[in-house]
Amino acid sequence: MPSSLKNSLAAATRITVLSGAGLSTESGIPDFRSPGGTWERYQPVDFYEFLARPGARREHWRYKSDTWKAFKAAQPNAGHAALLRLHQAGKLQGVITQNIDGLHQRSGLPEARILEIHGSNRVIHCVGAVAAGLPGGPPQDCGYTEDAAALHARLSDPYDWPPCPRCGSWLKPATVMFGQPMPAQAVLQATDWALQCDLFLVLGSSLLVSPANQLPLRAKFNGAKLVVLNRDPTPVDAKADLVLHDSLGALLAEAIP
Repeated sequence: MPSSLKNSLAAATRITVLSGAGLSTESGIPDFRSPGGTWERYQPVDFYEFLARPGARREHWRYKSDTWKAFKAAQPNAGHAALLRLHQAGKLQGVITQNIDGLHQRSGLPEARILEIHGSNRVIHCVGAVAAGLPGGPPQDCGYTEDAAALHARLSDPYDWPPCPRCGSWLKPATVMFGQPMPAQAVLQATDWALQCDLFLVLGSSLLVSPANQLPLRAKFNGAKLVVLNRDPTPVDAKADLVLHDSLGALLAEAIP
């Protein structure tokens, strides 16, 4: 089977990758959906609940603070390194990632080859404009952003994030929460990459979250080969040209020397 993967990658010239949590778990990032994962300890907070209720904001900040240590300590793994080699070989059109950890960037992959479709945990931003008009909501959005590591380092109470230092509005990690609109430009670019590739490679995604889960079949129906590497079965396995359930780092290290 690994030889089939190597042959598929060798034959392709424009490869688009969709990476999910299964790639990051090999770097020590908590798995959110699997049994024993983060969602068993924290209930996801809806975006508009975050805006409307101080208690919801505090719960989201508690979750982000408690999981920050794992994000901070994580390092790119063999799978990230293999994708960098794929880029250096001139075969990688881009990586559409559902991950928010920034490990693709830290591996050396250029920003221009990465689409963080669910946002980034590395950045904190002001959400005042979205909240304006809500009862008791802040009146504006000043465009303030801050490096997440710097904010976590200066918190005296990790569960009580400060207001925006520029305008007094609310701060939030620059990740897409439940109920929050997806970044339209990123979705358009991801769709373009799916339609322009000759091989679509799924790495460690359960393919349960829309709109990212629609991209593999869009690529397949447009003529691309579809390869799925994931620990567990996915809804598109029956349509894929190749499916492997194994350690991603080991598979990719062997297939992309």
